[in-house]
Amino acid sequence: PAIGGAQDSLEAKQRELEVMQRQARENRAAAKALRGKETQALGQLKRTDRDLRSTRSRLQNLSRRRRNLGQQLELTRADLQRSIQSLGGARERLRRRLRSLYNMGPARELEVMLSHQSFAQLMARWDFLLMVAEQDRQLVEDVRERKERVESLETRLQGHLGQIERTTRQTTSENQRLARLRDQRAGQVQGIQTQRQNYEAAAAELERSARALQSLLVQLERKRKSRDVQRRAEGRPATPYSGDFARGEG
Repeated sequence: PAIGGAQDSLEAKQRELEVMQRQARENRAAAKALRGKETQALGQLKRTDRDLRSTRSRLQNLSRRRRNLGQQLELTRADLQRSIQSLGGARERLRRRLRSLYNMGPARELEVMLSHQSFAQLMARWDFLLMVAEQDRQLVEDVRERKERVESLETRLQGHLGQIERTTRQTTSENQRLARLRDQRAGQVQGIQTQRQNYEAAAAELERSARALQSLLVQLERKRKSRDVQRRAEGRPATPYSGDFARGEG
């Protein structure tokens, strides 16, 4: 009975070894499959990181452009205010000049009747006032044109600024979406890596246990052989080993 029990123990250990080896292979295969998924997930994470860096760079550029446009718009508005003031001053000078010409109109006949000298002075003054009034009128036109150019520039700047604001809102929304996607994919990578490491650790532990059990089986087989040799020497029949000898030997 003791011999039969030892034989049963060897067979049980052999079956246990086979189970360990099978489980180790299964864990290694699962870890290998997860490594492929991990590589794919890491690639997706890198692409998302690249897209996220791109959107952040665009946001920085948009912020600089918005700041520069804001400064230009402030300068343009200040220039527009000066143009409005200049236009008001030029119009006032032209108005005074025209009033002087209007006031001189009725006096011409009187000056003609008084003397030729007074008439010559009148004509000289009249010509001078006409020349200055024309200059004032041209100045008014120049200032008006400048005011219109500044207003047109202000309108364009406001349009650009509005476009930048809309693009910034869209880019910010995209940046937030990519940030959420990045966190999600980073979590997926971490989960896959943890699962793969668990499979690999389990496989390594099973392989260590299998090696220890295989070493034990070798020792038990050696002891069995030694007992068989001793029995033959004593004239008793040897107990046959019904297990897989080659696998038992490792």
